[in-house]
Amino acid sequence: MARIEEGEKAHLLAILRDDAMIEPDDDDLAEIAYRMPGHQVTDRLNVIGVDKATVFDALRDSVTFTKGWNAENPKHMELTDPRGTRRDLLDRLDGPTWVETTRAAATTSDSHGLCRDYQTDIEWLLGLLGSLDYRYALRLGLLAFPDEHVTVTLTDRGEGWLEERSETAASDSLQVMQLLGATYSPTVVLTEGRTDVEYLNAAMSILYPHLTDLVRFLDFETRPEGSASALVKSIKSFAAAGITNRVVALFDNDSAAADARRGLDKVPLPENIVVDRYPDLDLARHYPTLGPPSSDAPEGVLAAANVNGLAGSIELYLGQDVLNDANGNLRPVQWTSFLTGVQRYQGEVTGKAAVQQAYRDKVAAARRNGGRPLRGQDWSGLHLILRQIIHAHNETT
Repeated sequence: MARIEEGEKAHLLAILRDDAMIEPDDDDLAEIAYRMPGHQVTDRLNVIGVDKATVFDALRDSVTFTKGWNAENPKHMELTDPRGTRRDLLDRLDGPTWVETTRAAATTSDSHGLCRDYQTDIEWLLGLLGSLDYRYALRLGLLAFPDEHVTVTLTDRGEGWLEERSETAASDSLQVMQLLGATYSPTVVLTEGRTDVEYLNAAMSILYPHLTDLVRFLDFETRPEGSASALVKSIKSFAAAGITNRVVALFDNDSAAADARRGLDKVPLPENIVVDRYPDLDLARHYPTLGPPSSDAPEGVLAAANVNGLAGSIELYLGQDVLNDANGNLRPVQWTSFLTGVQRYQGEVTGKAAVQQAYRDKVAAARRNGGRPLRGQDWSGLHLILRQIIHAHNETT
């Protein structure tokens, strides 16, 4: 549980959500409380750039400062660390070691919370985070204890800011922070077509509902369906306009997209714009394909092939349950044309309209189930894309 001062209120509330508010323990106290699963808070911190690599860098700086202070105060160290255990640990303490040691210190049976290997108490380990931005400290704590819940209580100690309790305090704080800079502004996702936006929006609301206010899928109503070249133009426009939001531009995983992306080869893009394509799918590594007709096979030849990079439009990611036909067979990819620019064939899944309708039916069924996936539904492909978006601006995943 964290009790923070007035000046930090908006920063912390912006990480949380209105629907995470809980009833405080004492109705007489002027306070509001929130409780969220740790993995949801981790996802929200990842989206705003507080990722593993960033907090490990911050911890390294804190360790360096602590070592310098210890060197300047040898008598204090003789009293608090007579055997030099902490000094030895500091000499080799990096992010992963801190996480491992802190977890061990918290789970030890020693009544003083001492780690048997290092004889290092957890209060000292957590004390190394004292100089860090509290969001970094929270992210480090969640690396050590990812399955814990995060509970935050904010108490009005006479400042008066809780005289009118608001049920939208968290979202109001997020709006305030978004005005202060791009850190809390939504990540903007650009895709090739409008159906991509529709399908990914629906998947986000079901798989990651706690991120819907931090990720925006931009829908250009006038842009033609499935236009990789239009996405290239959008990327160039965003770069030229100096948009400060984090931007993720995702192309289809097919030949047409690879051909269009050549138009970005010599375009300098700012760090906040990440250009990528949909990830490879295991399902697509051995997928049925239908070749062009011939005199020997007037309806085409059915053969399995790796269609990653050749026919990976959004439909291929909607789930095997959606891609199967009435007989339980995968709807094959039809090869359509050869693109000389990239020396590849382009393909698309057959029965696309039926696939799209089956996905919409799946989304509707999940929403009737309280917005949760049903047993037997396959969301694995969309999960890959959404994780790619969440971690697009992180140095490590």
